[in-house]
Amino acid sequence: MWKMILILFSISLGTIYTVRIGGSGYNLQIAEVLLFFLFFIFMARSYDSGIKIQVNLFEKIFLVLQIICGTYAILIFLWSDYGISVFPGALSIFIGFIAFLFAKVLLKESVIAYEIANRFLLSSIVLQLVLNMGLNLNTIDNQFYALKVASVTLMGESNYISIFLGFFFLYEFISRKKYWILFVLISILGIFLTVSRGAILSISFSLIVYIIITLFNSKVNKFKTILSILFVIFIALFLFNKTIVGVQLLTQLTYGFETGNSAGRDVLLHNAILQFLSNPFGSGIVLDNDPHNVIIKSLRDLGIIFGPIYITLLLYPLYYLFNYKVIRYSNTTIALLVGYFSVIIHSLVEIFYFNSSSIIWTVCTLAAINNMVSLEKKKRFPVDSIY
Repeated sequence: MWKMILILFSISLGTIYTVRIGGSGYNLQIAEVLLFFLFFIFMARSYDSGIKIQVNLFEKIFLVLQIICGTYAILIFLWSDYGISVFPGALSIFIGFIAFLFAKVLLKESVIAYEIANRFLLSSIVLQLVLNMGLNLNTIDNQFYALKVASVTLMGESNYISIFLGFFFLYEFISRKKYWILFVLISILGIFLTVSRGAILSISFSLIVYIIITLFNSKVNKFKTILSILFVIFIALFLFNKTIVGVQLLTQLTYGFETGNSAGRDVLLHNAILQFLSNPFGSGIVLDNDPHNVIIKSLRDLGIIFGPIYITLLLYPLYYLFNYKVIRYSNTTIALLVGYFSVIIHSLVEIFYFNSSSIIWTVCTLAAINNMVSLEKKKRFPVDSIY
């Protein structure tokens, strides 16, 4: 359990060193170093004891496709204008391969370690937000973008970290494990401190999906669900109307809907599409002119053949979420699927999935989803663990 906690918690600690590669820099993350170190130790011990990593057929295909996509991402340097600058992005796919294998070992048939690790990550992110905004309180002029500038942590800026926070909120709110109310409140605080419009919208869409599932799921206590939703609405209304951050966030949400303002993302999307059309076999995984859309970025970076494959590797949990069987799933499984749905929605308007920290967390989440869906199919024992 402690290994999973260390890996996910270290994501919040950000970069340890920046390595220059070609015309770009690779931010070596503390989580990467820790992952490689722990995985190396595990492999050395496994070799001596003969322990094998157990993966099913689907997961074997997933891992093989990761290797193929990663290899292709490296080969793109042969024709890309970015040259060897595409190597750091390609490396993130191989990091995901290692992280997925290790997550399978650490989680086995339980997601308890993953749940606790996420709580450590959540607490670290929000604590950093509170400290940073508190230290800069005198320099903030209570305007929207001034608040966003102050909303940073070691792992990244407001829009990026709000993707994690949206997942944490939904997972805690839906799974309702021990102390869930505390961590729901912590995640709500974090979301408002990031002043993220994308988080509010992705959470809203995800809650609508959850409510629809709840209507047909006999395992969900509908009365408690209604009370929980009313509780969250009350907290949100208070924050939107009684806090400076909430008022600014609501103003910007209203402004965006009324004017169609996309904060320049339409231009980035247009340029990325033109880049894809001019080079349909991929330009390489780079942050240059990032379109803030996981689908367009995958196509632009990996091309018309491997772009869709990589998109499938990231988005396949949608199959489980929108399958009719979801109405028979446990709270834990639904929480994972709905929470991950919010990540997908948010990644359509923000940068995600293409750096090592987001990939490490993502594949750990995918491993947890696979475990829970597998248990749902077996139904050998209750899957809603309480710790």
